[in-house]
Amino acid sequence: FKTKTVKDTIEPVWDENKEFHKKNVQYLIFTLYNDDEEMEALAECTLSLCDLGIEQIGRDVLKLKQSLAPQGELNIGIYLKEDKVDLKRRGAVDKIYRSQGHCFRKVFFSSPTYCSHCRKFIWGVGKQGMECSACSMAVHHLCHHQVLTYCPAAAKPEV
Repeated sequence: FKTKTVKDTIEPVWDENKEFHKKNVQYLIFTLYNDDEEMEALAECTLSLCDLGIEQIGRDVLKLKQSLAPQGELNIGIYLKEDKVDLKRRGAVDKIYRSQGHCFRKVFFSSPTYCSHCRKFIWGVGKQGMECSACSMAVHHLCHHQVLTYCPAAAKPEV
C-alpha cells in the first residue's frame, strides 16, 4: 500500500493506520520514495515479523525507531492482533525458539541432515531437530541456543 505524500517538512508525520490480513508473512519492508515521476527510492528498512511478534508479547502496542538505509529514521507503532482460532489439539501451534535472530522450530527431516553448529548427523524418530524459518539453518535441539552466527535473513529491529 502507498501512503499520502507529506510536503515541505523535515519531520513528516503520517499518522496513517493500515490494517491487512496476511498469513505466513515474514517481513515488512518500508520504502520512502521521492514524489516525482521517476518514483526514486530514497530510503528503506526491513522488519522481521518473527522478532516483532516476540517483542509484542504482553504489550498493546510496539513502538520502534528503525534506522533507514542509507540515512534517516522511521518511527513505527505496530498493533498485532491475535487470531481467535479454536485449536483442536495442543500440537497445532509450533513453538518458536529464538536465538541470534533465528526463529527455530522443531521439524522432521525427511533426508539426511547435518547440524550447522556441531556438524554432526541429526538423527532420531519424529521431529529430530530444529530449523530456522527465515534462513533454513538446521541444528540439534541441544545446539540451537549455542548458535553464534546471526541469522542473515533477519533484520535487527532497534527497540
